[in-house]
Amino acid sequence: LCIIKLIKKNVLLRVIKTVVCIFLTMLLCYNGKEKFEIDILDVGQGDGTFIQYADGTAVFIDGGSTSKDKIGKYTIIPFLKSKGISEISYWFVSHADEDHINGLYELMEAGYKIDNLAVSQSAAKCDKKTAEITELARKLNINIIKLSEGDKIRITDEDRIECLYPYKNTVSDNRNDICLTLKVVSGSFSAIFAGDIPTETEQVILANSNIGKTNLFKVNHHGSKGSNSKEWLSTIKPDISVISCALKNNYGHPADEALLRLENCKTRIFYTMYSGQISIIKDDKENLIINKFLENESAAVR
Repeated sequence: LCIIKLIKKNVLLRVIKTVVCIFLTMLLCYNGKEKFEIDILDVGQGDGTFIQYADGTAVFIDGGSTSKDKIGKYTIIPFLKSKGISEISYWFVSHADEDHINGLYELMEAGYKIDNLAVSQSAAKCDKKTAEITELARKLNINIIKLSEGDKIRITDEDRIECLYPYKNTVSDNRNDICLTLKVVSGSFSAIFAGDIPTETEQVILANSNIGKTNLFKVNHHGSKGSNSKEWLSTIKPDISVISCALKNNYGHPADEALLRLENCKTRIFYTMYSGQISIIKDDKENLIINKFLENESAAVR
């Protein structure tokens, strides 16, 4: 009996030592700082992107789908819970088409905490649906930010979100023509999110903005043939391009013409319809780690 007690005591001591060692290792490795991360969610036919800066600031761009029911309840909220995110500091709306905002509506109506809702100043003036969502936000005490070209939201000294388009006096009854176009910056890293802008709007931006090369490009209009022009791609020269769309959709997304232009500019192309959620994480050495939810492979891009 004494021998059995001694064995049990020794086993317990080893377990305690192991747990203590694991805890101390985690404590030593933890530097109190999150890594910059972008998650392009698999929302089917739509868009939804989560961004977390290293200081913990949580950002969302769009959030909707026309191929998945209750995308807010069954995809966006579970994702945010899995990340331990109970509050979004800035939620950007590129434009008010259903495949970009119906999930956001669900979160707002469910009382999810959103500090700031950012929309295009042009859309706020001339688009009824944008006016509706800003009015709902106002009733929920969410601060409204109306952006136009040149405006910047600073997160830290090295982190910011820049508005590249629309311009202050831009007016159109076509939502795609006045999509909020954003440049997300974290240190030396940059990413472009431009909603569903068409080729004509791409040309306007190129003619009036020093947009430059980017690391990550969330492909315009789900890979539409009427977007992602050769001139646009040859200017931004993206290392990584992500297409968000459903495997089966009525729009022909992504179009063969757009894919050919992307391939010709030597960018690495990822698809939510094949890989599910796609995560891009910036490590301490400024490398980008790409993880695909439906495939057990990752890649580093310097």
